[in-house]
Amino acid sequence: MSTAESQSALWTKGAGDWAKVQEGMVSPLYQTVLARLQPKEGARLLDIGCGAGLFCQLAAAQGVLVSGIDATEALIRIARRRTRNGDFRIGDMEALPFTEGQFDFVTAFNSIQFAESPLNALRQARRMLKPEGVLAIAIWGSPQQAEAAACLKGLAALLPPPPANAPGPFSLSGPDVLEPLVTQSGFEVFRMDEVDCLWSYPDLKTLAQGLLASGPGAAAKAEVGPAKARKALAAAAEPYKTASGGYEFRNRFRYLLARPRRRSAPRD
Repeated sequence: MSTAESQSALWTKGAGDWAKVQEGMVSPLYQTVLARLQPKEGARLLDIGCGAGLFCQLAAAQGVLVSGIDATEALIRIARRRTRNGDFRIGDMEALPFTEGQFDFVTAFNSIQFAESPLNALRQARRMLKPEGVLAIAIWGSPQQAEAAACLKGLAALLPPPPANAPGPFSLSGPDVLEPLVTQSGFEVFRMDEVDCLWSYPDLKTLAQGLLASGPGAAAKAEVGPAKARKALAAAAEPYKTASGGYEFRNRFRYLLARPRRRSAPRD
């Protein structure tokens, strides 16, 4: 089973809960990147790993012509309902089914790290861009900058040990990992920055609804059952419980902007 197929299988059942509860938790990241890109009306944008299409919906509201790709059909169906005039397709980020060189912007939020080969995925992104286009990649900051990592760790403890070098949420978050990879794939990085996102849930039920809809949450439910997965999640989240009975997690994300590196003119 390919990485795209395995990810799709994990995300399918919780697609509605993901769109309703969890996807909007990173809205500050979406809004910041969109403000940095400053797309003009009529610009063309491709979002790789678009999920339920919230970022595309925000961009389309500014007159951007949006396209998106995701491995999970259930998420793509939601994206299509949200943005009726968008071009949303089911597929693999390492084999993008769009016309080469047609996009002004290509974005990827917390998706490239799950590719079987992030380098190949980035090269595909470059193939999609116009020569003067811009790539925006966003990933988690370090685990130490993500309070929600405690929940991910609690869910991971329910699963068999992953294979060596298996993709994961923080696989590109180490120092000097992402930028060299982007450079190697044919880009010139011109901006790197960070955005804080507060994940806030009114109660344990909502917390479980959101986080168990994620890939790691779905994997944990499949391994030990929903009840045990919720119990482990509650234990991991306990330090982040608020006086009102809700839960708050402060998380930092990193993003970079890059342009395709111009190829040198051939010498005589």
